[in-house]
Amino acid sequence: ATIAQQLQNAGLPNVTVKVIGSDAYLGGAVKTELERQRAVTIAEAAAPVTVRSNLIRVETGRVFGF
Repeated sequence: ATIAQQLQNAGLPNVTVKVIGSDAYLGGAVKTELERQRAVTIAEAAAPVTVRSNLIRVETGRVFGF
């Protein structure tokens, strides 16, 4: 729950996280590759986890609302 809250606070509301033990798995969608990488950094800083799978999609078309 802490990781999800930190992602929300960072302006990444469409990113989901599932934690199993000390492993985190990210999913959802972001607008840029930078946001995708930032989600990993935020998740690993928010809790003692390692991101094992980053399935976040970069959807550049959403920047313009398409």
